[in-house]
Amino acid sequence: MKGSILLTTIVGAAGLFLGRVVLGQASAHPVAPHTPQLISFWTEDFSAPLPAGDYYITATDGSGVRTPDNEFRLTEGTNGERGRIFYLTPAWMDEFVTNFSLYLGDETDVTPVADGAAFIFCPSYDYAPSSGYFLDASCPGGYIVAFDTYEIDNDIHYARMYVALENTNTRLCQTNLLDLGVLANGNWHDFSVTLDNYTIEVSLDGRTPWECVLPDYQPFVGYFGFSAATGGYFAEQLVDNISIDANPIRIYLPFVSR
Repeated sequence: MKGSILLTTIVGAAGLFLGRVVLGQASAHPVAPHTPQLISFWTEDFSAPLPAGDYYITATDGSGVRTPDNEFRLTEGTNGERGRIFYLTPAWMDEFVTNFSLYLGDETDVTPVADGAAFIFCPSYDYAPSSGYFLDASCPGGYIVAFDTYEIDNDIHYARMYVALENTNTRLCQTNLLDLGVLANGNWHDFSVTLDNYTIEVSLDGRTPWECVLPDYQPFVGYFGFSAATGGYFAEQLVDNISIDANPIRIYLPFVSR
């Protein structure tokens, strides 16, 4: 899985070439080190039943469930599925460090696999559902880090990673087209996503991260979540081993003297 990633910033209909980032061997050092002022915010490995009231989950039948193998199935491997899980504790979205694992199907089982999954940070979690191409991630005012397995060029299917605002049509940065087997090869993949004020870095399997600058980014109170969807094609898509360090929302009571 050595290769290179081309990072493009999209402004309106124009694309600006920024350069290449080499996907080298996994680093011996953490790609996303813990930032001292952040706290361990959301940790979940799905090894136990999900506590009532901690999560917002919405899905089609067969999707959006904890599996017997202690993973969370975003979509089952059939057409027209969608699934979403959000952590119901709000955070201040100025910076965070996120690590998680995704399974995005196997191109040798069904070709093409579709449609991919997304990591989302958004002011809301109960937004209107969307499936297929939109990965059930169309969140007003929110940001999407997508791991898309249904990108088409000249009738050939590829994968792509990108960062988008509000829905998958409004892409701020994206990689070049990737061989489908980079993401959908029947293996679990480890991802790291960090936000530092207005810059996102995304790393795949510990390799050198690529960077996306968010234009005019303003921190907000919001929620973390994951989603996935299938359309005319399909794949079983799962998430596991979620670990997020973030800034919680603190409420300060007024000091009253007597």
